[in-house]
Amino acid sequence: MSRKIFVVEDDALTAAQLQQHIEQMGYQLAGKADNAETALEQIEQTKPDLVLMDIRLNGAMDGVQAAAKLQADGALAVIYLTAYAEDEILARAKLTEPFGYLLKPFSAQGLKAGIETGLYRSDMQRKQQRILDAVVDTITKLVKLHDPLIDDVQAHAGVLAEALATELHLRGQEAKGIRLAALLHGVGLVAIPADLFYRRTPLQGAERELFQTHPEVAFRLLKDIEFPFPVAEMVYQHMERLDGSGFPRKLSGAAILPGARVVAVACKVVKSLTPRGAKAALSVDRTLKQLEAGRGRLFDAEAVDACVRLFREKGFSLTMC
Repeated sequence: MSRKIFVVEDDALTAAQLQQHIEQMGYQLAGKADNAETALEQIEQTKPDLVLMDIRLNGAMDGVQAAAKLQADGALAVIYLTAYAEDEILARAKLTEPFGYLLKPFSAQGLKAGIETGLYRSDMQRKQQRILDAVVDTITKLVKLHDPLIDDVQAHAGVLAEALATELHLRGQEAKGIRLAALLHGVGLVAIPADLFYRRTPLQGAERELFQTHPEVAFRLLKDIEFPFPVAEMVYQHMERLDGSGFPRKLSGAAILPGARVVAVACKVVKSLTPRGAKAALSVDRTLKQLEAGRGRLFDAEAVDACVRLFREKGFSLTMC
């Protein structure tokens, strides 16, 4: 099956030339649009492999803004078409991490080279994503071998963190990073004796200090994996609290990454809702009340509010073990 290319170009003659060249090269035209709003709607429907995006477009939104929205919804190969090379425009365009630029007027040869390069980079990006997914899957399987309950807690935390990111209008790589950090937050517990995790009474002294090393252990295990967002650092910070009472580094306030604050809320809720050994699970209502009691002091206020809305107003639920 031929690869699909979508054209966003407000000049009808240029759009027709692009269509002709694309079809002559053996690719399929997924569609055409002369404004960003129409393009975004049609791209969602047609799922092209590559988008040729004019920077200057009809309507309120330009090509850079449209590309940013596409990247927020998920990585998509975009090549900019432009007759302009102003520094300000290029600086904005770079932030969307395009797969290339084609300056107008372009030649058929230049267009072919740009398209082939863009598709190749897209294929490599997808391959890297598959490798990353496999690495994450392997890590979670190893955790499950060590302790199935920790794996269950991580899985539920990943689901809740993803829902929180959506509720907070976070998208793209940031939302994916938050989900991955929640999914992997307990990796460091593989280095902690299991009986400490299941202890009924609060840990004291050396045992408490040992248990509190698990975020650092997780960071060391994850830091060399090339995630698209600071996943390892968010895992490192998921037990920190806004007032500095958390661990292991006693971080506070703005020193804690925004994503880590979302992960902290997700992990707190899931752990409270999960029965552990002789420790009974808390009810959703009691869990949310504890969360609200720490709102703005221990936990990020916006993340707490989003979590409360999900459970109390939007019917969100988790099937706990």
